[in-house]
Amino acid sequence: MKRLRLGYTEVFFVVLIVTTALARLIDAWPASTHEIDALKALAATNGAARSFVASSLSADDSPTTKQVRQWRARVEAIEGTRVRGVVNASSRWARGVAQGPETGAQFR
Repeated sequence: MKRLRLGYTEVFFVVLIVTTALARLIDAWPASTHEIDALKALAATNGAARSFVASSLSADDSPTTKQVRQWRARVEAIEGTRVRGVVNASSRWARGVAQGPETGAQFR
């Protein structure tokens, strides 16, 4: 009987396949209550994020780890939009205050 010899490339691909299979298996597991509570706490400060989490949880009784991770990204995007809007508004306000009435007077 001939012994199977694997090179470094073959070993790398076997490890890659096993890791991918494990990641998919972990994504398919139901999310823990700790993960769901952390998601609710993240969304607690924003009304839109809070309503998104509530509607998502009511639509799916036991979400998977992958779904909770996607919802967390969505909540962070909602929070980021709110924060980005405040930063943009404040920077516009600061620019308007910094410029005096003489700025642009030559173009009137």
